[in-house]
Amino acid sequence: MTALRRVCVFCGSSRGTPAVYREAAEGLARTMVTRGIGLVFGGGGVGLMGVLADAVLATFEEFCEAVTWTQLGLHRKRCGLLNAAGFYDPLLALFDRAVADGFLRAANRSLVADDTDPAVLLDKLSLPLSPPEPKWIRTTEET
Repeated sequence: MTALRRVCVFCGSSRGTPAVYREAAEGLARTMVTRGIGLVFGGGGVGLMGVLADAVLATFEEFCEAVTWTQLGLHRKRCGLLNAAGFYDPLLALFDRAVADGFLRAANRSLVADDTDPAVLLDKLSLPLSPPEPKWIRTTEET
């Protein structure tokens, strides 16, 4: 395991109705403080938050972008979902189905860590990533 020094957390602007989501966020905050993990957050700017962080926790759209950047090798950061009350179960099932149906490589699915327990999730985010797969995207057209 590698020590997490800072985690980038993108949060939605709405709390959601059930208290379980606020409680999950508070539990994550307490666990990060206990472990001495710094919080990287903010609004605006282009990409600085991800540069400063060792891992990324985010809302849906930011999360998918961060996973894609890891997959493409633009950064090497593990991405995680704090799956409070099973909120992300459908998304995780979609990722698993994409692997089963051949649309997503298992190595890329493994970039996503998830758990309902903030401490376990942070432990998963501390695990080193597998070496990146060879790039299959060409940056120039072949003639």
